[in-house]
Amino acid sequence: DVSIVHRRGWEGHTPLEILARRFLENAFMKKSLESKTPRLEDIITSDFWDKVCTLLHAARTGEILEETCSLDAGGLLQTMYAAAAIASENVICPNAIRAMVFYKLSSMMEEEIIEEYQRNRNLMFVGIENGVGWYGGLDLLFRRCPNIIYETEKHERLYAFMKAGNMGDLDTCFELLKCSPELVL
Repeated sequence: DVSIVHRRGWEGHTPLEILARRFLENAFMKKSLESKTPRLEDIITSDFWDKVCTLLHAARTGEILEETCSLDAGGLLQTMYAAAAIASENVICPNAIRAMVFYKLSSMMEEEIIEEYQRNRNLMFVGIENGVGWYGGLDLLFRRCPNIIYETEKHERLYAFMKAGNMGDLDTCFELLKCSPELVL
């Protein structure tokens, strides 16, 4: 039952808030034990990230995230779904979780993005279709793999700027056009 995602439970917090609090407490405990600041890549385990993405996706869509998303290369697809959730007005998301999503987006590697595209999942289109804006994470994706904007969508044969325009995201459409004005000609 995914309705529990919005329900306030222990001490009046949602499951996502409790998970974020637990994450931060563990990070501070690790910092005090090691006498150095822990790095995010050491703290964000794949199990923790699966839980965060599952909760965010459920809060946004009311559906459980498919298991195939967590099995993709590095969790890229589930990270795009998480970015879509934090962009949604319906999802209450702690700032720590927002920071983690942006961190995960910024740490994507070009090879992984290309690998997803070869699996017929262009992450730029996944983001646009799910409401991720340019400043909500697509700019980070573009910085990691600039050539992704020159690919067309397989079914509709649209470039990313066209898809963003069709979805009504004019900021993303404009920014993509600035990056690739030659596609208009």
